[in-house]
Amino acid sequence: RQEGSASGGGTHHADFPMRTWLRQHAQAFSAALRRLSPLNALVIGIALALPAGGYALLDSLRPTGARLALEPRISIFLEPQARRADAEALGARLRADRRIAQVRFIPREEALKEMSAVQGLPEVIAALKRNPLPDAFVVTSREDLAEELAKLPGVAHVQADAVWARRLAAIAAIAQLGLWV
Repeated sequence: RQEGSASGGGTHHADFPMRTWLRQHAQAFSAALRRLSPLNALVIGIALALPAGGYALLDSLRPTGARLALEPRISIFLEPQARRADAEALGARLRADRRIAQVRFIPREEALKEMSAVQGLPEVIAALKRNPLPDAFVVTSREDLAEELAKLPGVAHVQADAVWARRLAAIAAIAQLGLWV
């Protein structure tokens, strides 16, 4: 009979410790269920729901984050005395730069019209004798070209607008990592 158990015929003795282990765990689980109060069940439910809810929230925000422009959007404000021909020449130069994906020209008249739509500003704008706003370009680039664009002739001021979008993307990435911890 010893030969049979050595060749694998006697697996009953090898299963005995495993069955004992499973039986003990089943008894411990049933004892824990008997002691489970509604408050304990609520705490366990919340502990399981928080990460799942956080993941669902981040997952639902992912399409919105994908639509955000994470490339630097740079506003280029021209000198107030710049002529329209100078603005057109600068626009052609910007469109020729391969690092710039999109160029949008905003004439000073359009900027004033947009500002008039803001609540409380029509009275202020009506009091002005002339349009104080400069012509401007809004460019979208994959690189941060703000310093380089500020050196172009006829440019008064340059402002990069994508810092907040990068920070939001970083916060979302950190939050997603936090859910996995």
